Amino acid sequence: MRLTRIINLIFLPMVVCAFLLFMIVNRQDRPTGRLAFDSGTLEFGEIPAWKSEPVTKVIKGRNIGRKKLVIRRVDSSCGYSVIQYPEQLAPGEIGTFTIKANPAKARSKGSVHIVTDSLQEPHIYLSVLAVIKPYAEFSHPICDFGEIYTNTVHEKSIRLSINAPVEPKAVQLAPAQSDVVKCKIERVGSSEFELKIKLGPIDTERFFSTVLTVILPDYRTIILPVIAQVVGRVQVSPEVLFYKTVAKAENPVTDFTLRSEMPFKVLKIDSPKALAIKIKDPPNTYQTSMTVQVRLYPEKVKEILRGEIRVFTNAEQHPIRIPVYAVIEDSLKVLSGESGEKKVQTVQ
Repeated sequence: MRLTRIINLIFLPMVVCAFLLFMIVNRQDRPTGRLAFDSGTLEFGEIPAWKSEPVTKVIKGRNIGRKKLVIRRVDSSCGYSVIQYPEQLAPGEIGTFTIKANPAKARSKGSVHIVTDSLQEPHIYLSVLAVIKPYAEFSHPICDFGEIYTNTVHEKSIRLSINAPVEPKAVQLAPAQSDVVKCKIERVGSSEFELKIKLGPIDTERFFSTVLTVILPDYRTIILPVIAQVVGRVQVSPEVLFYKTVAKAENPVTDFTLRSEMPFKVLKIDSPKALAIKIKDPPNTYQTSMTVQVRLYPEKVKEILRGEIRVFTNAEQHPIRIPVYAVIEDSLKVLSGESGEKKVQTVQ
């Protein structure tokens, strides 16, 4: 029993490993064909994406093995195809591989996979590189106005380059999809145009986005996204006032700060009746920073305060809204139990 176990654990694995090693060495020593290229990369250079005529390139491979090499299959990807290749190569023979690029589908990177009957290297991979030249392109892919204030107007210029001869009248600007965007296009060179984009005024704080469409010859179009982050001229910190749990006997005080790069003036502040508002800085004056004190009177709140403070300034068309929340600690809520008895629950 012990001898059988030793044979199974030691002797048989050694025999299997020796057999596999023998097969590998014998396979390498056997005469075989082998395909080799001077370079593993085929460069197409610049490909005009708008042209219909395919672009072809030739790469040559040699059978450096000692036996005839059979090419079983050739695959390609990303808009490239192999239209001609030798089915077999004698030892030392050079074969020509013709690769075609479809301008409408070709990508900047592709690959060619060659399958042969070689015992040493049956799979050959070639990289295909190209610079795909579009019919038209903007100097910036997105017209980003960045962070802008409400009720302001901003302008930007974007250059449009057309990489083919074109008549000026053939390039037109489609109507803008937003009323706050105005744009006009002017020719500045033989195939160069400039888009002058005006954005604003926008009266609300939000992320703004739209697109501009330029109509090109032969039913082509190119789209330019326009984006901006619209913020108020006056910023508030913190954006929410939360008193958490407050006892009836307390009169907690907190504050918020208004800031702006330009001097502003507070016209009025509306708030719930349970809040008393006091401007710490001199009132009715222009400031770039202003602190407002807010005192809570819990006796004027039934259970939970959910309201907002609205600050009106000369810099904003709409009021600045600050949500306010508070929970009164000794508010009692009477609940009816299943047995009809009354239960008292403290709202925390």
